[in-house]
Amino acid sequence: TYDEDLAITTEGLTLEGPNAGLAGDSDERGDEATITDANGRLVIEASDVTIDGLNFEFDESAIQSKSGDDNLITNSRFELTGTTSDTYAIRVGGGSPGTDVTNNLFTDIVSNDGVSGDNVNGVVVTDPRDTRVANNVFSSVDTAVSAGDKDPEAGTLVVENNEFSDITQLGAVLLNNGDAGLDADINNNTIRSSDPGIFIFKASSSASFTIEDNTFAG
Repeated sequence: TYDEDLAITTEGLTLEGPNAGLAGDSDERGDEATITDANGRLVIEASDVTIDGLNFEFDESAIQSKSGDDNLITNSRFELTGTTSDTYAIRVGGGSPGTDVTNNLFTDIVSNDGVSGDNVNGVVVTDPRDTRVANNVFSSVDTAVSAGDKDPEAGTLVVENNEFSDITQLGAVLLNNGDAGLDADINNNTIRSSDPGIFIFKASSSASFTIEDNTFAG
């Protein structure tokens, strides 16, 4: 277990755990390399960074992709272990185009501080430019994928081939921005026990949303 306050500023860096290459929900995973946020989150401030095969147990937040192009967060596990309210596992911030979040497991990420209306997110996206959230498993999460900001970059967020179950607050996918810059392609996801499933809270009349080939179940 590593209690880290880590900023990655080296382009092309790969940070691998012992389960690199194995999806977050794979039965083949062995012992985990666990990173906690006791001393702060992991912040990416470079391009072409890969995070692969790690286990994140967090109180406030796990990873912020703050800047840099074409970063990859993959084959990892994320679990909320502290008492908290409004926060996230991963945040793709403005200045991080081309970020891929793939093959991860997000579990037990729910507000647990007793304050009504609080919300914990799996993935927050404020830079949708070529950002892709794909092939992940979200189980027991307040809001799985939340996209929007006061001044988002213009681009299309792709959310595809994910499995969502027991989503407790604002949907498997929440789109919340009146700016025309936020477009979304949501396809081929399986959404179970999520009310709502896909929630378009606020959107510009010129925004483009493609929602197709998703499976919804109670």
